[in-house]
Formats: sequence, C-alpha cells, structure tokens
Amino acid sequence: MSINPPEKFERIYEENARDILTYLLRSVREEATARDLLQDTFLNFFRIYKEKTLPDDTGCRMYLFRVARNLMINHSKSRYRQRVNLVPEYTDSQEPTDGERPETQFFRKENVQQAEELIQRMLDQLDERSRTAVLMRFQQDMRLEDIAQVLNTSVSTVSRTIQKAQKQLTELSKKAEFKISSLED
Repeated sequence: MSINPPEKFERIYEENARDILTYLLRSVREEATARDLLQDTFLNFFRIYKEKTLPDDTGCRMYLFRVARNLMINHSKSRYRQRVNLVPEYTDSQEPTDGERPETQFFRKENVQQAEELIQRMLDQLDERSRTAVLMRFQQDMRLEDIAQVLNTSVSTVSRTIQKAQKQLTELSKKAEFKISSLED
C-alpha cells in the first residue's frame, strides 16, 4: 500500500516528464530509447517512493534527473546498444511568413537543420559530464546548484565544467566557421 496518493505521482510526472524526455532525446538521439529510459526513470522513482515520504518538488526533480542520467550512462555502456542514429523530429522555431516562396521556406528549413546537426556534432565531442552539464544548464535552464546535485559534485566544479565546455564549443564553432553568439558573450 502506497503512503502517497496517486495524484502526487501524476503531478510529478506531468511537471517533469517533458524536460527529462528532452534531455534524454538530446543525449541518446533515439526517440524509442529515450522514451524507454524515461519510463524506467519514473518506474524507479515510483518504486522507491511508494513507501517513503516524497521530497519537495526540487528534490523530486533532482532525483529524476539523476536517475535518468545514470540509466542513460548504463545504456550507453551496454553492449546491446544499437548503433543506429535515428533522425530526430524537430519543429521549426519560426512560423513561415505569409507570401514566402516555398523554395525560401525549404532553404530556411535546410539551414536550421544543418545548424542543429552541427551543434549536435559539437556537443558529441564533449565528454559525458560536460555535455550533461551544458544541456542541463542551457537547455533545461537548471541552476548550478541543481546540476551539482544531479552530477553529485560541487557547484564550483559544475561552473568550471560549463566554462571549459563553453570554451571548447566556441573553438569547435570557429573551426566549423559557425558563430554561437550566446557562448561568446
């Protein structure tokens, strides 16, 4: 018998599933695998907290990200891991302007897709810890303190890791002749 009502678990799932899935998709780049890892993350959480008092919202979120990260690392080390990269489905961040010619829309989509692929290749060149820290900080807008909890390290280590990764990404972008303005500020 669970001491926590199902509504609490549903609320935690609704508040965190999208962010964790996005993080997993960016990391493993396979939708089916990311969804499996997401499911395993929440099953683990529900199993652990079925008989325990739930932590506050931040504590739940940190626990979920830590579990997702560990499952992702275990998956990447697995010899059964598939080596096939599926093309992720991205949506354009800009709506087409009225009256825009179809070929212009096509080239804009191609440029966005090429930029996304280049950014992903640059992120892939970072070590696992740096990539995780950068994705959590800039994609999930997580605070350094929260990232430190997930990575089980100090805030200063997370800060240095992110700064080092930013420098590395800036250098990689210069080599690829691709400007990332937010990293150069």
